[in-house]
Amino acid sequence: MRRTVRLTAAEFLERLGWHVPVPGTHMVRAYGLFAPNQRERLNRARALLGQLPVAPAEALDWQTACAAAGPQHPECCPVCGQRLIVRPLPEFRPSAPRAEPTDRSRWRLAG
Repeated sequence: MRRTVRLTAAEFLERLGWHVPVPGTHMVRAYGLFAPNQRERLNRARALLGQLPVAPAEALDWQTACAAAGPQHPECCPVCGQRLIVRPLPEFRPSAPRAEPTDRSRWRLAG
């Protein structure tokens, strides 16, 4: 049975922070039969259950997806239909280094 809990904004943000991994931590996204290296065992289990084997996903790049969208794909101008020119953004150079604030106590969540 699920229950509803009322939280303050600070409490909610603190609990949400518990689910964010520490930088550099390796996260397991799939395990057991659904792990990528267990494809053969998964297909064997599916066969025992009368299901078709899992087909590997077809690699799709963004150019192919845009071409499949037809004449309205994002590389074309909606007005004239010409292909848009993609240029890199200019490099950002800050004018001066920013000083670290000395009072960090105000950064903590109240609660």
